[in-house]
Amino acid sequence: MTESSQSSRQHGETRLPESHPNHTSARAGAAGLSGFSLRTPDGLHVILPPRWQASKLWGIYLQNVDCLIKVVHAPSMEKQLYAAVSLTQDVAPTFLALIFSVFLAATISVSDATLSAIGLEKQSAMSSFKDGIQWCFSQLPLSQFSDLNMLQALVIYQICSRSIGDCCSNWGLVSAALREAEAGAPGARDGISRHANIEQEIRQRLCWYIRSLDTTAAERSGLRSLRNSVARSRIELPLHIGDEDFGTTGPLHLTENPGWKDATFCLVLFEIQKAKEEVLHRRSQIVAAGDKGLDAFMDCIRTHIQEKYLAHCDKNNPIQLATVLFSKVLLGDLLMQAAQTEVTDVAAGGEASWTGVQMETVLDALRTYNELLTDEFFKSFRWYLKAFAPHTLINAALRQVSESAASPISTELWEAACQTLELSQIQQIFKPISLNDGIA
Repeated sequence: MTESSQSSRQHGETRLPESHPNHTSARAGAAGLSGFSLRTPDGLHVILPPRWQASKLWGIYLQNVDCLIKVVHAPSMEKQLYAAVSLTQDVAPTFLALIFSVFLAATISVSDATLSAIGLEKQSAMSSFKDGIQWCFSQLPLSQFSDLNMLQALVIYQICSRSIGDCCSNWGLVSAALREAEAGAPGARDGISRHANIEQEIRQRLCWYIRSLDTTAAERSGLRSLRNSVARSRIELPLHIGDEDFGTTGPLHLTENPGWKDATFCLVLFEIQKAKEEVLHRRSQIVAAGDKGLDAFMDCIRTHIQEKYLAHCDKNNPIQLATVLFSKVLLGDLLMQAAQTEVTDVAAGGEASWTGVQMETVLDALRTYNELLTDEFFKSFRWYLKAFAPHTLINAALRQVSESAASPISTELWEAACQTLELSQIQQIFKPISLNDGIA
């Protein structure tokens, strides 16, 4: 070890080798970062934190993010991350993008005070990590987006962008990434038991996450239409398994066991996304059966999710209770999507007419979502929940208020929808609404 490298270690810094083409002197940036520094050809100054800060950010990620965005195998990722920030191995741009995405998500998920305690300023750190991600993305052509680390980084980055109201999401890139993810993921499986490895299962999760981010926007960017009966994804839902079920290498014979898993939260999201695609696929059958068809469809979905996932949640645990409550929001959103499909097809140009049960469901779901964003018990997850605001519920509530006569439930729907708009990031899309403007 050279004298200069010994000195940098003593000061808690890590540096790129002197021979590295992008090497610059390590120095503290505005964010408080003091790891190795990259000066990119575009002039971006990209800094990776030293090991002690990386360790703190990784711990935050595991607590606040990994349980919500389960697209990395935490044990193996941890080893690679520490090796990267310690410069004990070469760092590929794809894995560097994943590291920056992990650090960005960790930074977004906590308060300014929490970051200050580890020597970071939130806005500057976010900017630095976003610069790092964008630099990494710029190093690879789209043809290489099948790389697992790049797909993982992209999904985490897209969710982060939505949670902070960043409207610069590149859906053309997401569309290409989805095709790459589907190409590398296994298709239909034989029952619930099969040989699998880490990469196969994570690729399945990535496929479903990309599909659930924004189906409409993704379609407009060139995805095959989900409204076509042959267009549903061939990618099966991932198994209900956790990190502990995997070894670090080689295939394992995996079967699903009941109980809470570290992937449960995201699997509930995927199940309801699959049901939304089923609504589009079976819209004619649902409409033909009327309310009975819709009720039977929703009862089937609710029972499946309750028995497979929610029945095993401990309501004294924040993430498990959040799973129970968020599933209520997502199921309410699904119900109104199916109901809107029915109304649209029954009479073109006709007025929407929600049943009393549907109106109560919308109100309950909106209030539940607002509780998730205001209760201190769930403060670690607010950043993520804002990224999945229930657009269909909000639209349904506002439409019902505008088209129906004044009534107590209309007033309650209006107030709940306006609170949701205020709490979530959607107010950047809608015009500001005053409670005094609304109900005639």
